[in-house]
Amino acid sequence: MPAPTVVETKTIVVADDTAFVRDRFRSALESAGHRAITVASGSELLATLRAAAQVDLVVLDLRLPQARGVELHERLRTGRRGLFVPAYLVAAIAGVGHPALGWPDAGYIGVGARADLVTIALDTVRTAGCRPDSAVFAATAADVRRVMVDGREVVRDGHHLLVDDPARDLATAITAVLP
Repeated sequence: MPAPTVVETKTIVVADDTAFVRDRFRSALESAGHRAITVASGSELLATLRAAAQVDLVVLDLRLPQARGVELHERLRTGRRGLFVPAYLVAAIAGVGHPALGWPDAGYIGVGARADLVTIALDTVRTAGCRPDSAVFAATAADVRRVMVDGREVVRDGHHLLVDDPARDLATAITAVLP
């Protein structure tokens, strides 16, 4: 009979804005003998990591509020924000994303291209201290001030002009497809 495997206890931080996901990770990790710390935002994650004596692993939601995956990774690694040249990140996202959606005329600004533009506030807790050209990587929906799609304004002063209650409509749509 083989000897039982001994697992060394690790401290693992789970960063996700969905309580259900955090709870499931915590339960599974604690059942396996590890110490789980859960946080719901990028700012909580950074504060936890600064205060913790030792963290062995971070499980990170790449769309975590108050931080975006690539930007947050670099902030954790270096302690600084805005290390990426925004044009490279936009090219990486738009260069393959728009054609994959059937919109080869989107993802860049040029004659004949779709005019989809977003403006964000630079004076919020998420965007304060960001260079204007990299604030989009720290901003969330709460920071959006104006959106134009195909040249038509759909958000003004942070309020959607075409949907009365976007949160309610999104919740209804999600509920309709969940089991």
